[in-house]
Amino acid sequence: MPPTKTWASIARRRTAPASWTQSDAALAARFVRLLNSPAFGWRVEVPSFTHAFLLLGPGRMTRWLALLLVWSVPGMQARPLAQLALRRGLAMAALARAAGQEDLEDEMFICGVLSLLDRMAGLAVQDLVDLVPMPARVRASITGPAGPYARHLNLLAAIEQASFAEIGEAADGLMIAQHDVNRAVMAALAAARRLEA
Repeated sequence: MPPTKTWASIARRRTAPASWTQSDAALAARFVRLLNSPAFGWRVEVPSFTHAFLLLGPGRMTRWLALLLVWSVPGMQARPLAQLALRRGLAMAALARAAGQEDLEDEMFICGVLSLLDRMAGLAVQDLVDLVPMPARVRASITGPAGPYARHLNLLAAIEQASFAEIGEAADGLMIAQHDVNRAVMAALAAARRLEA
């Protein structure tokens, strides 16, 4: 099963972990390797995809499988964008925590990770959201400025471009203090380094 179909099954919660493992053994193995990396800091080894599901639950499973979907896009030009997508996802999650919105952390991570998938895959944004199932708020944020996380994405884009005036304007619009923005970005960079090690 291609990674996008595996992601579709997972995102829609229509199949059991065992069937995900059978349909894409390479994806399952890569996911287990990711979970056993130092970034997660488990005290015991995660031996299987099913065990990972029990540890994380479907919400956090979807979060990390979104990252693997992005990492599965082939081509040398996709690799830098995949690294940037990881940092975006981690920064979005950190911004959710800074705002006291921990319940949105997984969804905002997914939004950040998937926000560059159209460029990586060479697809129009609308074609991408038709192909890849995603939460309604993520879809709205990726496809237009009215989405609830669109301003967060604009803030991260301004940071990536080192546009200091736009950074300040975007942070003010979100009512996020500059030191919280800085802390979120630094946390995202540190976590990305651990995951990419």
